[in-house]
Amino acid sequence: MRIILLLLIGWALNAQSQSTNLYNADGKLKADSRFRINKTVLKKAGEIEQQLMPFIYRRIRYPAVARENWLSGNLIVKFSAKKGLVKYEVMAYTDSVFRDAILSFLKLQSQSNLFKMLGGGKITFYLPMAFVLIKDFEERPDPPNYLIIKAFGSTKRVFTLGSKPNSSKP
Repeated sequence: MRIILLLLIGWALNAQSQSTNLYNADGKLKADSRFRINKTVLKKAGEIEQQLMPFIYRRIRYPAVARENWLSGNLIVKFSAKKGLVKYEVMAYTDSVFRDAILSFLKLQSQSNLFKMLGGGKITFYLPMAFVLIKDFEERPDPPNYLIIKAFGSTKRVFTLGSKPNSSKP
C-alpha cells in the first residue's frame, strides 16, 4: 500500500513539474498560447532552455538601428530540427529590425551546434524574445516569459527571464 502511495505521489510531482520557464504543463508557450510543443518535447524543454537561451543571449547584439531610434520589440522564433539540420523562422514580431537581427544571427551559427542544443532529434521548439531598452524598462515592465535582451544605449546588456530582474516568478 505504501509503495503504491509513493508511486502515485511521484507520478503527481512529475506531472506537475513538466511546466518550464517558457511552457506550461500543456506544452503551450506562456508568452503566446497559439504556439505549442508536444509532450515528448516538453520533457526536454527545460534542458533546451538552459542550453539555447544563454547561447543566444551571450552572442546576439541589440540592433544598432533599434538602439539609435529607441526601439523595443518582441518576437517568437520557431526552431525545427530533423536529421542534423535546424530550420528556423520568425513566427511573430513587432518590428522587422528585430526579425532581421535574429535571422542574421542564426544564419551565422553552426547547424550541428544548434542541433545539439535542441536535443539532437526531431523537434519543434518556440523561443520568445524581447529586445528592451532601459528607457523602455523604466516606463513599463518586461514582458513575462521571454528571453530578454536589454541595452543601455551602449553595448552593455542584462539577461533576465520573467517580468522583473531577479524575480522569483518564471
